[in-house]
Amino acid sequence: FRSLDTGKALARRAKRLVSVDLKQPVGPHHVGVSVGYQGERRDSDFSEQVLDAHTLVGVNATYKISPQWRLVGRLENALDTQYQLAHGYSTPGRSAFVTVNYTAR
Repeated sequence: FRSLDTGKALARRAKRLVSVDLKQPVGPHHVGVSVGYQGERRDSDFSEQVLDAHTLVGVNATYKISPQWRLVGRLENALDTQYQLAHGYSTPGRSAFVTVNYTAR
């Protein structure tokens, strides 16, 4: 990504981005994995700081309790990758979430 005004590469925009989401039904349930890669990039227009490339992996599963109710579990940043989106600011480590979804008829 480049600035239309200056032609310079925009800060915090990687040249290489890859995202893959795979989901597999297992009977009435689903399991899935997501992988995202972001290449190295400059932190700002005002410094030469370079943010490292990183890969994040997540897994998820959906359990169908009944036609209206589903139990959903997610594990984000499953490999507990340390990365930065902006220099000096922390990002979450491994995180787990469980939700219950209801769909009205």
